[in-house]
Amino acid sequence: MALALPDWSIDHVVIVDGRVEIEGWILPPRNAADIEVLVNGEPAELQLREARLDVKDAWIALEQVEPLSFTAFAPVPAGVIEFELRCDGVIRPLNGWSQAQDERFSVPEGTRRERVHGTAAEQNFLRTGHSNYRRIKALIARFAPRKRRPIRILDWGCGAGSVGRYAIVDPQLDYTGADIDIDNIAWCRQHIDPDRFIAIDTEPPTPLKKSSFDVVFGISVLTHLNEQNQFKWLAELRRITRPGGICLLSILGVQAQAKIPWLLTDAYALGAYGFQFIEEVHEIGQIVGQDTYYGIAYHLKPYVRREWSRWFDVIDFVPGALGHQDVVVLRRRRFPKWMRVKRWPKLALDAISSRGGPVRTPEQSARDQA
Repeated sequence: MALALPDWSIDHVVIVDGRVEIEGWILPPRNAADIEVLVNGEPAELQLREARLDVKDAWIALEQVEPLSFTAFAPVPAGVIEFELRCDGVIRPLNGWSQAQDERFSVPEGTRRERVHGTAAEQNFLRTGHSNYRRIKALIARFAPRKRRPIRILDWGCGAGSVGRYAIVDPQLDYTGADIDIDNIAWCRQHIDPDRFIAIDTEPPTPLKKSSFDVVFGISVLTHLNEQNQFKWLAELRRITRPGGICLLSILGVQAQAKIPWLLTDAYALGAYGFQFIEEVHEIGQIVGQDTYYGIAYHLKPYVRREWSRWFDVIDFVPGALGHQDVVVLRRRRFPKWMRVKRWPKLALDAISSRGGPVRTPEQSARDQA
């Protein structure tokens, strides 16, 4: 399987006496000669140690590279701390980590953090949330058209507000968070903002207005839904995304599939159809009264292009854009698919023109109305 390398993760960040100490693991490209950890753009003092066997055991595609332990030291910068990995002079996009030194909002309890992130560690919750906030903004800058007004953005599956706590104070974003987890939504309303978070049902429709968002992003949502629910929600996301708007949806694609050894027992089914859903009892399912509502879902590119194109144009796949999850970039069509022709027949345009008024193709009219 083709992994996006280098990959890395930060386990701990400690600030003592004006210095920041970072510990974690690095999965470098094969034969990498020069490995650097950067803190706010400056190389840190780096110590590489023995191979991380716990990481190697988790990744089945590591015949040619060895994951390394590392510790890095650097002076504490002001404001947000940004961590990047540079191998042989190259920094892989969307592969950095970041964390704020000052938190505006309180932090949810460990049980809430564990329910949505798989770990109760406070620092991990904050660092992952801030890093994903910056990654989503980078994807928006790359794929969404620029606007003078704030971008209307929906965080579909906002959980306990790990991304929302940063996006909600960003003047470039007009943020809304939505989730089926009414317990976490109640916490977000009480501790972050009473008006920007809404509870939604396990099945659409939502109370959100048609064509109301420029950007919808869903981090680790479709990674948990069966195919029937997946299709229902794709239709709903199309309804609430404005024509020309984009959806950024994470999937367990190639980057994640290389990490799951037991998936190989059913690899043939995944390869043949391109989608696989494994039921499991999850705490969120218990909260919504459907024990197996949440499971584990895996997607392959051909499946996504074949099935999801019924609702959106599939623009791009970004491997490893959100840690071990890939991101699918979708755009809502501005006009129906049957109208998407490159050149309208001259006779048809002449007939339209003969009725008076300027000649406007359906594409032009759609842009005028957007």
